[in-house]
Amino acid sequence: MEKAYIKLTALEQKGAWRSRALMEFHINREIRREYGLKGSLFALTGNVFLADMRQTRELAAQFNAKQDPHKGRYIRAGQLYAMGLIDEILHYVVALYRKQVQPDAFDTCLQRLETAFGKDNANGLLSAFSEQFPPKPVYTGDKMVPEYLASFEDGESCRSLSLEETMMLSLANLNPAFRPFQFLFNDDTLAHHTVYPQAMEELKAHFKNLPAFGPDGKNLWDLLRAPALASDTLSGQLEYMRKHWGLIIDKFSSRMLFGLDVIKEEEKPGFSGPGPAQVMEFS
Repeated sequence: MEKAYIKLTALEQKGAWRSRALMEFHINREIRREYGLKGSLFALTGNVFLADMRQTRELAAQFNAKQDPHKGRYIRAGQLYAMGLIDEILHYVVALYRKQVQPDAFDTCLQRLETAFGKDNANGLLSAFSEQFPPKPVYTGDKMVPEYLASFEDGESCRSLSLEETMMLSLANLNPAFRPFQFLFNDDTLAHHTVYPQAMEELKAHFKNLPAFGPDGKNLWDLLRAPALASDTLSGQLEYMRKHWGLIIDKFSSRMLFGLDVIKEEEKPGFSGPGPAQVMEFS
């Protein structure tokens, strides 16, 4: 197998990114309904729901208000922001790969899944994913799932885009730093009712046979997994990306630094004062 070692570079050159279809952080349909989420949490075309830390804090407070206090889970705004930013950067790396290395990577992967599991099972996976984690045209009611999957966005097949997002869902559920937010994107139902687990194994095998990518010459799956394997914290993963992924940080550097600063502030120990004054008695 011939390997291509390609440095991560800016994708905005010649408008390459602006022609990219909307890629966003997918969350469970029921969570959308429960919290009244009508837009994208994080997206790569400027339609970012969490556009600033104020909105992020408001959403974190909304999540915390409905959490079971006995489970001891508390979502910090800085962590929520960092999680979305990591997902956004991973989407960006995939776009770089498709632009610079293998434009048909997910098209050919779909063909592999259809051969391995049959067209009905492959289509069933994409349909189940799009129902449970609906893309924007579906959760806004503009399209039904079959109509969406049969369509194209900016010249790209929505079936291939859905497979890419299914891969991102798997990466999110494997990421130990994302666990506090897993209620947003838990993939248990998808795993129990479709060929999702087997399909992800086929996808990993598929990318091992495609050209490598990035400064360390990894296949795409291993490249995307690298930050989570390097650190089990959100700040550690952002630092890994800053140090290892070259010029890709040009687009995200200010937001990464901002996210790291907010996390550091949130993790500083707090002190509530000396407590109530003790009244002395001389009985």
